[in-house]
Amino acid sequence: MSFEDLPEKWDHLPLTDPRLAADVVDLFLSNSDRLEDSLLILMLDDAHRLLQPAVMGGVPWRCTTLERQRTLESLADLPVPAMLLAFSSPYPLPADVLWRWRRDVARLCADGGPEVTEVFAVTPSSVVRCPGAAPPAVAS
Repeated sequence: MSFEDLPEKWDHLPLTDPRLAADVVDLFLSNSDRLEDSLLILMLDDAHRLLQPAVMGGVPWRCTTLERQRTLESLADLPVPAMLLAFSSPYPLPADVLWRWRRDVARLCADGGPEVTEVFAVTPSSVVRCPGAAPPAVAS
């Protein structure tokens, strides 16, 4: 998966195909973003086409629930119908850390906030789709 694999007029296509979505994530997260623990937010329209990307750097992935919620509060208020998220780090984030962030995003957006269509975990060398499976057996 690479942004070099993007089809022509990819920006007119919905990001519903996980391979296309991964390539778009690869396009918008620079290597320096990946090294700085960044959160990529791809704001999407009703048809899940890209409206606007945004990158938040220096995200404390291993933090308390309260710190996570403070970081994510603004996402629930985005005036868009949907968004795709990518959590980046210089190293693979543990499954329990990813799950906690995904859980808190879902909670914040459940009351009328944007739909979260996909979540990806990104390192300098990979873009991996995060499954929506049950949480790992780890205390929060």
